[in-house]
Amino acid sequence: MAKKTMDKIQLKLEPIKWVEVMNENNPNIKVNPYISLENKMILFKNYTSSYFFTNDFVDNYINAYYGLMLGVVDLCTNISVENLDMNDFISSGLWGEIKSKIVNYQEVQSDLYSLIKLYSEQRVAEQSMGVAFDRFSESILGFIQSIDLSSEGVQKIISQFQEVSQDFDEKYIKP
Repeated sequence: MAKKTMDKIQLKLEPIKWVEVMNENNPNIKVNPYISLENKMILFKNYTSSYFFTNDFVDNYINAYYGLMLGVVDLCTNISVENLDMNDFISSGLWGEIKSKIVNYQEVQSDLYSLIKLYSEQRVAEQSMGVAFDRFSESILGFIQSIDLSSEGVQKIISQFQEVSQDFDEKYIKP
């Protein structure tokens, strides 16, 4: 039986129109109301590299959090982030206004949460395996270093292997 195909149409989509943020001090602020996939990738890479930069969790979190804000402002507005005072910017309420104009900002935050959770789990697994391997390696090295490789020591090891082999044969191999 032949598979029925559907006629396809070409979509005609209007480009995204930037919106203005009403602010009495800065009337010409424009915001792109949608964070594109390309910009998400940039924001996610910057956020994760800041978030896992060192072992100082608080410092990493703050740098990642403010880096995300600056990244959104830089990529999605006509505001120059050079010399932008973050305390003044946030306390002015402008950051809240900008976020509210971006329709997929909550999606970006949710995706970031999922990404950080998965990345953290992966890092914990890798570190756990690394720690286990390190301990195993140390115990093997300790065992090797404790072996007496003199002729008497080697003879003792051979004798022990022969005893174990003989015990095994007696228990499990029937003549």
